[in-house]
Amino acid sequence: PSETLWSLVPEAGQNGTPADFLRLLDARGIPGDFITNILSRFYGTRYFAVRSSGADEDGAAHSFAGQFESHLFVTAEQLEEKIKSVWRSAFSQRVQEYRRNNGLKENTGIAVIIQEMIAAESAGVAFGIHPTSGNPDEKMISAVFGLGEGLVSGKLNADHYILNKESVTAHIAEKTHQVVLASGENGGTVLSEVEKEKQNRPVLDEKQVREIGKTLERLYAEYGQPQDIEFAFSKGELFLLQTRPVTGIRQQNDKKGEYIVWDNSNIIESYPGVTTPLTFSFITTSYEGAYRLFCSYMGVSQQVIRENRRVFANTLGLINGRVYYNLKTWYHMLAMLPGYSINARFMEKMMGVKERFDIPKDYRLSKAKAWLSIIRIAVNMYFRFLSLPRKRNQFMRLLKETITVYKHIDYEQKNADELMKLYLDFERRLLNEWKAPLLNDFFTMIWFGLLQKTCERYRISRNPNIHNDLLCGSSDIISTQPIHRSIALATAITADTELRELF
Repeated sequence: PSETLWSLVPEAGQNGTPADFLRLLDARGIPGDFITNILSRFYGTRYFAVRSSGADEDGAAHSFAGQFESHLFVTAEQLEEKIKSVWRSAFSQRVQEYRRNNGLKENTGIAVIIQEMIAAESAGVAFGIHPTSGNPDEKMISAVFGLGEGLVSGKLNADHYILNKESVTAHIAEKTHQVVLASGENGGTVLSEVEKEKQNRPVLDEKQVREIGKTLERLYAEYGQPQDIEFAFSKGELFLLQTRPVTGIRQQNDKKGEYIVWDNSNIIESYPGVTTPLTFSFITTSYEGAYRLFCSYMGVSQQVIRENRRVFANTLGLINGRVYYNLKTWYHMLAMLPGYSINARFMEKMMGVKERFDIPKDYRLSKAKAWLSIIRIAVNMYFRFLSLPRKRNQFMRLLKETITVYKHIDYEQKNADELMKLYLDFERRLLNEWKAPLLNDFFTMIWFGLLQKTCERYRISRNPNIHNDLLCGSSDIISTQPIHRSIALATAITADTELRELF
């Protein structure tokens, strides 16, 4: 236990620097009866594994994987030396850096685990949840021939197995080497070549993979969370060498929760860098107001808008400093429109929504009411379309005038009340007059949907994105400018010898 380590060092040295502690530790030996007591518990054992067990190692948040020393195939005569080596590693420079980088307190002590060494024919690691995708229905197993040391250190290629309820998917690697017991009487390990005929064979058969899977399920039932284990097979028997929680699991997807898709298409150009919470608090209110106004324009009743105020309030999300659309709320807003009840698929295509969600039936109008609303909206929209150029020019003048006024204000001289009044005035002058951009976006989506449908009807190309390519040829659409400028840059580079060499 870690208390044994501290007892070897005088109290005066326990609060010193790691270097001071190590000097005092080296000057003291481990009591002989302590080693004798360990050996008495392993009658007939020839080789041992000496491994670390830090006070905060292998926790749910920080695993300390690879930070501490461990020793395999240790003889009884080497036990004291290897135990002290593991203790020393707790005060190494890399461990101190790991603690600082993860905000952990220093020198919390370390225990040492002594295990009987298993002469493994195969070994590896396994996860009770897919460590990359976070899929709780998949387990991932990696295995090599010989000891698992080569796998854990990353030095050897390994087979990988994905296990779910129905099947086992194996990815077999070429395994040219393995870690095994070194020859001689001094123990230790050595890297040896795998026999040619075994190099491309699976390390584990399906029975062994499923046995590991059952072990992971038993551990989950025992500890209440997915485990990251190390295992070994010797003479066909499975040995569990270590288990710890899968770290970082709190950041994985919870696929049992509500399905939400976050997408930054068409908004990343407006907020390309890191967005602060202050900025987000402003834009999320702005988008909420804009979409409420849009739905009102499209014939959605004020009662429906009020009943779904949470939908409008959650159109955006701030994730790791980036702004995203919440496509589920966007889809729900789409379902409120009268036309959705008549031709949902066309509305989805016209509005550019590719994800599908289950929409509550109370969102939808009856087809009779939907047709009446559409006729009324169509008449209104026809006149709004005719007035759009004038409305657009009026809005642009208002925008430029407002920005000019606010650019010339000395905000440093304003108190909090004055700043709040300026903000509210800005909101009143601009955000409540966002009708022209909303109408412009609406008609753009309609024409885009009709262009795609026309291209499909006349089969003008086998390219399914021909409607996008046609629009990219236009020079008066601002969102196509990156394409034109990329072409211009490529042309300039091609024409210049020095630039061609650089690129």
